[in-house]
Amino acid sequence: MFNRGLSYFFVSLAVIFSISYSQDVVLSLDGNNLNYNSSSDIAGFQFNHNGCVSGASGGDAELNGFTISSSGSTILAFSFTGSVVPSGQGTLVVLDGEPSYDCLSNFIFSDSNGDAILVDWPGGNDGTADDGADDGADDGADDGADDGGPTGDNILSVGDANVVAGETTNFDISLNNPNDVIAGFELYLTDFPNSYGSYISVDGTNRTSGFTISANEQPDGTYIIVGFDLTLTGIQPGDGPIVTVEYQSDAIYTAEIDIHIGSQSILSDAVGSALDYSSNSGVINVTGEDPPPVFAPEGLTAVGGLTMVTLSWTHPEPWSVSSYNVYRDNVLVGSTASTNYADTGLPNVVESYCYTVTAVSIEDIESIQSNEACAETTDIYLEEPPNLTAQENGLEIFLDWDVPSGSIGIGDECEDAYGNPGYIDCSGVCFDAVLADSWIGDGFCDGMYAQYGVNFSCLEWSCDGCDCFGTGEQSQECIDECGGFVSGINNNHNQDKQAAEGTVFYGNRELIGYEVFKDNVAIEFTTQTEYLDIDNLDYLTEYCYNVTAVYDEGSSSFSNTACDSPQLDEPTGLSAEGTGSFITLNWNAPNGNNQDGFNIYKDGEFYFYTTDLTYEDYNAEVGVEYCYTVKAEYEGIGESPDSNESCAAWMMFPPSEIIVEDGDGYVDLSWGLPVDEGGS
Repeated sequence: MFNRGLSYFFVSLAVIFSISYSQDVVLSLDGNNLNYNSSSDIAGFQFNHNGCVSGASGGDAELNGFTISSSGSTILAFSFTGSVVPSGQGTLVVLDGEPSYDCLSNFIFSDSNGDAILVDWPGGNDGTADDGADDGADDGADDGADDGGPTGDNILSVGDANVVAGETTNFDISLNNPNDVIAGFELYLTDFPNSYGSYISVDGTNRTSGFTISANEQPDGTYIIVGFDLTLTGIQPGDGPIVTVEYQSDAIYTAEIDIHIGSQSILSDAVGSALDYSSNSGVINVTGEDPPPVFAPEGLTAVGGLTMVTLSWTHPEPWSVSSYNVYRDNVLVGSTASTNYADTGLPNVVESYCYTVTAVSIEDIESIQSNEACAETTDIYLEEPPNLTAQENGLEIFLDWDVPSGSIGIGDECEDAYGNPGYIDCSGVCFDAVLADSWIGDGFCDGMYAQYGVNFSCLEWSCDGCDCFGTGEQSQECIDECGGFVSGINNNHNQDKQAAEGTVFYGNRELIGYEVFKDNVAIEFTTQTEYLDIDNLDYLTEYCYNVTAVYDEGSSSFSNTACDSPQLDEPTGLSAEGTGSFITLNWNAPNGNNQDGFNIYKDGEFYFYTTDLTYEDYNAEVGVEYCYTVKAEYEGIGESPDSNESCAAWMMFPPSEIIVEDGDGYVDLSWGLPVDEGGS
C-alpha cells in the first residue's frame, strides 16, 4: 500500500526543510508532454503552476495506475495500490493548457520508500533543499510554547448508521482535532463481515471543502480514502465530520456490520509529518429477515475429470463453520474443513454426477443444502504425474514429481510407425524427423488438408516455408504470415511428391499445469513440477498429497499418494563416555533451541527427563555397555525424533606403573592412575 510516501504530497515545497534526497530525476517539456529521465522508481509527484495548466492526464503516470489531480495552482499524482513509474525515461504526464518552463515550479518527487528525489528542472526552482535562511515564516517546530504546534491529540470516529437490508445508507467519519491543522489524510476502512455490504462513494464536508478526495476499494475489501488540500488551508482545529461515505447493504438478513479505521491510516500536518491519533469504530445496523442458525454454502461449482469431480464453494460466514458435508446425488460422500473437495475413485466411464454441500456450525448445527452443481466425468485417459514424493522439513513439506509422458504437442519428439525418431506436425501426426529438413520450403504444399500425409501449416513449422501460398490450404496464422488465402500463384505446386509413410496420429495434448491436493482438498495450481507446502501444518500430523495434470482437454486422475509428517527438530551430536564410576552424556540443542526439555532413552526405554544439555548416569554397572538416545520435548506438541545413538561403559582398571623400593625396615610402594591397557 502507498503509505510512507503519501504524506509527502500533503505539503508544499516551501515548508519542506528536512527531507533526505535520493537519486535524480531530470524533467523536460516537449510541447504539452512533461518528460522524465529518472534513475529511481517514482511513487508520486507534485508541482505548482501559475495558471498555465488547466488539467493533467495520460503518460506513464496514468499507465501505471496513478490518480492525477489538478487545481488552479497544483498538479498532484500518486497510486492507491503502491505501484510506481519504473526508473527510466518517457512521458510522465500530458499537461492541458499552455505549459512552459517559466510557469512550472516547486517539484516534489517521492520514491517507493517515501524519500524525496532531487529534481533537475531547466526552469529553475526545481526541488532543491532550502538554504536554511530565516524568511520569517513559521517553520512548524515545537519549541515548547503553546504556539499551536502539533500535539497528536486527534480522534477519528466512525458514525453509526441504520439501513434496510438491500438498500443504501450514509455514515460520517468525524475528526476531533483540538490543536492540529490537518493538511491531508489517508484512511483505511474495513467492514466486518466483509460480505454483508460494500462501499459506494465518498464525499467531503464543509470542513474539507477545499480538499480533493478520492477513494478506492482494494481486492481484500479495504476501502482507502485519500484527502489532500491543494489550497494549503487544511482542516482547522475543531470537531465534526470530514467525509461522508455511502454504503450498500448486500444481504437480506438482519445484521450488525462493524466499520473500523485501520492502523495504517495517516493524518498529516503541514510539514508532512504523521500525527498521532486514536480511532473509534462504528456500527451499521441492518434490518431484514431473521438469519438462519448457520448459512448454507454458496457458489458451488463442479468440474469433471477422469474418475473424479473437483468441487469448490464459498461461505458468507466462514468463521462460524467447523466443517462441510459433501453430498453426491443426496448421499454423503465426504467432509472437509476447506471450501473445496475432490470426489475421487469414480468409475472410468462418462457419467454425470450432481452435488450439494452443507455447512456444519461450531455448535454442530447443519445448514440447508447449497445450490446443486453437476459435472460429467470423462473416459479419455489423461496421464497423471508420475513419481510424486513428499519430504518434511520442520513445518514444511516439499513435493516433487515428474512430467507425464502423455503431454505432447506440436514440434514434440515422437516415434513413427517404423520406430524412427519423429516430430508432431500441426495436426497431431507423428512423421519421420528427416522430413522436417527436406519438406519445408520444397515447393510442395504440406497444408491443412495434408495431401502428402503431413500438415506444416502453422507457425511452429514455419508455415511450410510459405509453400501453400495461393492454394487455400493455409491456416489463418499462416495467411497472416505468408499473405493470401487463394490469391497469388505458386509455380512450385507440384503434385508428384509421394505421401509420407509410417505416420501415426498422436493428437495434440497441451499440458497447462498441475493441481496439488492435500488430503483430497485442492490447495494450489502450479506450472512447476515441485511445490512447498507451508500452510496449515501441525507437527506430528500426517498429510497425504496427490497431484493431477491439467491438460487443455481436461484433468488427469490422481497421481500416486505421497505422505509425510512434520517433525520436531531433534538434538544432535550425542556422545556417551565412561567417566569414573558413571557414564557422562553430552548433546547439542535442536535448531532454534525452543524445546522445553529432553527425554533420555537408555537401551530403548525412557530413562530420565532434564532441561540440561548434559547428564551423568550413576545407575550403570561396571563393564556393561549402555546405549543412549535423546529426544527433545515440546510441551503441548510432543517429542522430536531420536538423536543419534551413542553407547559407552565404565570400567575398573588396576593402578598403573607400580614401583616397589626397599628401605631400612620398610618397603616403599608407588603407582600411577588406572589405565586401560587392554584398549577396552
